[in-house]
Amino acid sequence: MLGLVAVLALCFFVAMLAVGVAALVADRSASSNFSTYARAVAVMVRRFVEPGGDVTEADLAPLPPQLRTYLTRAGVVGKPRLHNMRLKFHGAIRSDGDASWMSYSGEQHTAFDDPQRLFYMRATKMGVPVDGLHAYRPDQASMRIRLASLKTLADVRRSPSLDQSETVTFFNDMCLFAPAALVDASVTWEEVDATTVRGRFVLGRHRVSATLHFDANGDLVDFKSEDRYQDAGNTDRLLGWSTPVDRYKVFPNGVRVPTYGTGWWHPPEGSYAYLRLEVDDCAYNVSPVRDATTIPGWGRVTDDV
Repeated sequence: MLGLVAVLALCFFVAMLAVGVAALVADRSASSNFSTYARAVAVMVRRFVEPGGDVTEADLAPLPPQLRTYLTRAGVVGKPRLHNMRLKFHGAIRSDGDASWMSYSGEQHTAFDDPQRLFYMRATKMGVPVDGLHAYRPDQASMRIRLASLKTLADVRRSPSLDQSETVTFFNDMCLFAPAALVDASVTWEEVDATTVRGRFVLGRHRVSATLHFDANGDLVDFKSEDRYQDAGNTDRLLGWSTPVDRYKVFPNGVRVPTYGTGWWHPPEGSYAYLRLEVDDCAYNVSPVRDATTIPGWGRVTDDV
């Protein structure tokens, strides 16, 4: 019996090794999620131009006092206006409130003057790699999930619900990780109370809103929206969505942002967290000259990936 167990274990190990090697080869193919992401990032950062001027106190003046305090604490005054942003992160994700967590790592590039968001993540499920690519422009969003870079599990595009949801995510990213971008964004703000404001964000043909909650010190602690869709069993549901954050840190760029957050769905049957995210690095106005743009575990992003 021990011999049979050992043989089965060896077969499983060899099978997982074969899957890993096949995934590695597939990951380097021109059509893989990784290669698609890397090419799009290379194009984005090549478009970099020095932003015109720094953020000033006068730029903050039209904003509600809660936002002025938040942006001041973030350290955006005196810093350059934002052309783009790069985040590196890791965490855990699950499909619903009863599912087990999968660890992941990833990277995101976002452009603000020519709005675009590129999000790449790699997770592992039962020893098999799973990677995902989200690409967003105001005219169209897409999401592609692949198992071992070989089998497509989901490929969503030309979906009005995904377009709207990714617009909410774009707004969320600005509020949490790129607060200086709010200075030039098309947002109508409304004060709710001393620690709460509501923002109505317009980008292209999309109109979405969110409520921002601040603590007594003026730090943003939660972002809540009713305009995001959840894909539940091939049925899009418009649900409450929130991203409470904390663990603020000042990065070398001098900007202070939260480094830990969770993503929550709020269906009628009960709220649950589906995402945990920890920020490892945050960089602004990334250019090919100044920054070695990398993907976790891979190396520099180039045009010939």
